[in-house]
Amino acid sequence: MLDIAQKPGERPSVRAPLLWILVPQILGYAAALNWEASPVVCAAGGAALSLRALWACRRKPFNLRDWAFPLVGAVMLLAWGWYPERDPLIRDRELLALPPRAVEFDVEVRRTFVQQDEHGRVSGIAKVIQAPPTLDYILGTDLYFKAYQRTVQGPFIRGDQLRLKGIVQPIGWDGTARTDFEDYLMRAHVYHQSKRAILADKLKPANAFLQFCHRTNLRFQHILRSGEAPGADPRADVLVAMMLGEKTALSPDQKEDFRYSGTMHLFAISGLHVGIVALVVGGMLSLLPLPRWMKIL
Repeated sequence: MLDIAQKPGERPSVRAPLLWILVPQILGYAAALNWEASPVVCAAGGAALSLRALWACRRKPFNLRDWAFPLVGAVMLLAWGWYPERDPLIRDRELLALPPRAVEFDVEVRRTFVQQDEHGRVSGIAKVIQAPPTLDYILGTDLYFKAYQRTVQGPFIRGDQLRLKGIVQPIGWDGTARTDFEDYLMRAHVYHQSKRAILADKLKPANAFLQFCHRTNLRFQHILRSGEAPGADPRADVLVAMMLGEKTALSPDQKEDFRYSGTMHLFAISGLHVGIVALVVGGMLSLLPLPRWMKIL
C-alpha cells in the first residue's frame, strides 16, 4: 500500500492507493445514514461511472482527473446503495425499541450453530422471508433463532426454509448488558432474535447445490476423523475445525484453551484459506494449454 522512494537524494513519497476506495466508501455510508436512495439507481450509476473510469485508463495520455472523479463517484454511489441493503434498519433504529411479539414467521437458514442441544433445540441465523404486518420491518433482515424440534426433525442446512412460531424481540431490548455472543450478532447486523420458538414446519429444502455442499462437508469430516464419531479423538476434532472452519467440532475446553492462547483465529475462514485455494487452482491451471487471460479469468 505504501511506496516510499529509497534512492539517495530523492525526496521520499508515500502512496496510499486504497484511499481512493476507502474515502468515497465512507462518504457513501454517511450519505446512506441521512438520505434514502434507490439501490437500483445507485448500482446503475456506479456501474456507468466505473466504465467511465476504465475508459479513462485506456486513453493516451493518461489524465488523472478524468479517472479520479468517475472512480470516486462510482465507489460512493455503490456504497450508498449497498449499505441500506446490508442494514435495512440503517435509518430506523427506533424500531429496535419496540416490545417483543409472539408471531408466526418464515425464515431461510443462513447457517446453523447447533443441530440439537440437550433440550432438542436447533439454533442458527436465518433470513426472514415472511412475517405478519406487525413485524414487516424485519423482512429481509437476519435473525438469530433457537427453536424446539417437535414434529419436524433435522438435520437442517443452509437454504432450508422453515416456519417458526415464537417470540421475536430486538437484541438487548430488556436493557440488560449484552453478552459477547449478542455483541457478535450486532456486529454481524443481526438485530432481532427468537429464543423461545417452536419449529412448526419445513416449507422447502435447500437447493441441490447446497445439499451437495452439505454432503461433501460431512464426507470430509468423516475422512478427517478416520471414520470415528465426533468427540472420539480430540485431535481429529481440532483438525476438522481447522480444515473446514467447523468450530462446533471443538469441545468447550478446547475452545477455552485456544481462546486463552490467542490462536482461535486459526479456525476462521480467512484470506489465508482463500490464498491457498487460489494457489492450488492456479497450479492446476498452469498445467493446461490455455491462454494466460483465460487462466486469470
